[in-house]
Parts: sequence; C-alpha cells; structure tokens
Amino acid sequence: MKILRAIGAFFAKIGRWIANTAWIQPLLIVGGIFAVIFSIPYIKTAIENAQIDNTDHDYAFYKAFALDLEKDGEAEKLMQYLAEENYEEIDKNYGKKFFLAFVKADCASCKECVSGYKNLSSNFSTWGLDEEFELHTILVDETDPNDDKVYLAKEIMKRNAQFFNDVTAAYGEESISGTYALYKNKESIKDTYTSNLKKLSDSVTETSDGITTPMIFMYDHTKIENDPSYFHVSGITAIMFDYTALISDTVNDVTKGQLLRDCWSYGNIFDPTYLDNK
Repeated sequence: MKILRAIGAFFAKIGRWIANTAWIQPLLIVGGIFAVIFSIPYIKTAIENAQIDNTDHDYAFYKAFALDLEKDGEAEKLMQYLAEENYEEIDKNYGKKFFLAFVKADCASCKECVSGYKNLSSNFSTWGLDEEFELHTILVDETDPNDDKVYLAKEIMKRNAQFFNDVTAAYGEESISGTYALYKNKESIKDTYTSNLKKLSDSVTETSDGITTPMIFMYDHTKIENDPSYFHVSGITAIMFDYTALISDTVNDVTKGQLLRDCWSYGNIFDPTYLDNK
C-alpha cells in the first residue's frame, strides 16, 4: 500500500506542476493534436484490416462436402466401390445419386461453379426434384501431412487406376451416347474436353503433372434401376469439366443451377433423346 501511495503522490505532483506551469499546457495540447493527426493513418489501417475477411468462401464450400483422403478412407472406398460396381455400398454410404467434384483452391473455374451448386440446392423443391441434393468433393491439392510433395487424391487415383481408365475410355468414344455428345458439336470446346479426358487417364500414371479441375462426375444408381439400357460406366452417367462451357444462354448463378438441374434430371441437352440425335 505504501508503494501505491508513493506512486500516486508522484503523479499527483506532476499534475500540480503541469497545472501551475502556464507554458507547458499549450505545448501539451499542440503535441496531443499532432499525435492524433499522425495516428490517423495507422488507426485507419487497423480498422480496415479488422474488417477484411480473408476466408476463401468458395473453397470453404467445397471443404464442407469433402471426402476423407486418408488411405482406405471415404474417397478411396468410393473409388473402389465404383470400380467394383458395388452399388449397395455406394448407395448406403454416399447416396444413390450425387455429384462428385474434383476441385482445388487456386482453380478459378472451380470457384465459378460454386454458385451453380448453391442455386441447385436452394431450388430443388421449386424445380420439382424429388431426391435429396447430394454433393461429394475431392480436394486434389491436399497433401500428405508427412510429405507435402505427395498429393493424396492422386495417390488414391493411382491405386484405383482401372476405374479411371475404364470411365475415360467409355466417355471418350464418339459412338456412344454420353457427355461427349454434348461437346462434339461444339468445336470450340470439343478439343478441350478430349484433352481433359486424356489428362484424366494420364493422372493415374507416375508421369502426370496433376489432375484437371474442376472435374465433375454424375453418379446415378436410380437411373440404372429405372432404365437399365441407359449408358453408364460404374453408375457414372456424365463427366463434365468446366460445366459453364455447356451453357448456351447468359452465364449466371441461375443458368449454372439450371444446367446442373438438367444433368441431374436428364432434361434439355442431357435428355438421352437429345444425345442420340446428335
């Protein structure tokens, strides 16, 4: 207590000296004004930094639907079930119908596709879709915690190379009804689609430099059950890359959602009749 009283007395003495010394008061006022002026830029920067949201919301959206990439985890089991056409396990653990999107953080096209998924999800009942919206994602830029040069998704794809080779070969044939038919009459993007399919096949080799993103598979066991003649490979009824390239109207959140709706419900350009006539 004596120490606190001594400190208080010291500051009280300084206060009385300032109060009784006429020339020090304007000096303190002027000094305070300049201190405030010089502090304004720093205060402004601090406020702006506090308001900036550095969250990558698009990638956060994909992460919310991400499958575990650990060995023998969710993603690998799904690949194995697809290769085996084990629909029972897929239906039980992942759903009878879903989009499977391969994405990464620094992919501009991946970001462009997010609003389409959101629009589809929010309009499911409005658009008369009876099933529940399902999306699974694989984050291809995730690396092994013990080795940042090992990309987990690529390792999974290499271990399940046969599935990717089969589905690539099937959707690369001009003679079949499938996603390729949507692209083959669009010369501007046909070559890109073909090139991306080749990259998909190459991605399961040691020499590949990565995985093309976005890459979107449509899995639908209900279609196979109701229409066994419908073309499919392991339940995959469509393969898309940047799906916005298929939109013939203005590209916006609504038309993105509608394109995905058509893929989901086999409407418009995804109608098997439309494909067969192309």
